[in-house]
Amino acid sequence: MHNEKKHAYLILAHNNFSILKILLKLLDDPRNDLFIHIDKKVKAFDFDAYKRICSYSPVHFIVERIDIIWGRSSLIDAEMLLFEKAYTLGHYAYYHLISGVDLPIKTQDDIHDFFRGCSKSFIVYSDRNTEREYERLSLFCHIPAGGKALIKYEDYFRRLQRVFKVNRFKKWERKGYTFEKGANWVSLTHEAVETLINEKETIKKMTRYSHCADEVYKQIILKKAGVPVYHDPDGKTKSLRLTDWSRGDGSHPYVFRMCDYDLIFQSNGLFARKFDQDIDFQIVEAIYHKLKREDDSDVPQDTDKLLKE
Repeated sequence: MHNEKKHAYLILAHNNFSILKILLKLLDDPRNDLFIHIDKKVKAFDFDAYKRICSYSPVHFIVERIDIIWGRSSLIDAEMLLFEKAYTLGHYAYYHLISGVDLPIKTQDDIHDFFRGCSKSFIVYSDRNTEREYERLSLFCHIPAGGKALIKYEDYFRRLQRVFKVNRFKKWERKGYTFEKGANWVSLTHEAVETLINEKETIKKMTRYSHCADEVYKQIILKKAGVPVYHDPDGKTKSLRLTDWSRGDGSHPYVFRMCDYDLIFQSNGLFARKFDQDIDFQIVEAIYHKLKREDDSDVPQDTDKLLKE
């Protein structure tokens, strides 16, 4: 099946399911197919109800769900499941990897117009990488076969490896790979996704026992393969996501609120992250209503019910 003009949205979700509902409504378009991974830790999730939200976009849930642990390779496994599922079902113009707490901030017409004629992937590469970032792959960051009881020893384990100059990534450098880092949320071409899938075993071996390697493996693999990546006139790579790290806590980006409404819609980004239904759901409602009006679509009569369920 070939869908050269269609887009695939690959969604990772584990909470904030009221936001996920709005996300699906905003992505619901004949030009989009939706693929969703719900964290295995979620015990009660009505898959059928969420499939019924969309009228135009097919919704595919990943059956082999993964228990995702922050910082571990389990997140990479879940991402790869999404890439593979979409790749096997169709040849898409773009594959957008997003979180279940992200939202589009442009209409579907705007998004598809932007990508029409594009042939490059939108993925961020950092200008400078530190030694500690390099250690995400060079050290055994998480104790092999270690359970919760051993987590408290992992920092000591890393310090010990520094003393003995452990470097697990050295063998990959000898094979022509270079360490790269950026953001894990990306919009990739079919060529880029095909490259990742062809390197599935390499990715698995490279990122085993790694730390936060979801922000490095795509950059490393695509750089070596020479997959075309978009650069702006200043030579900067882009992800097309509005993300505010300056007001974040260092580990997580700032959560947008209603006071950020103008900032969001003045942005050149196509998507924004992140949102939290317990911190400010009003901004989520406002984005939904604005985009639906701009999309010249009739806002469903059950909108208020949908937003509050």
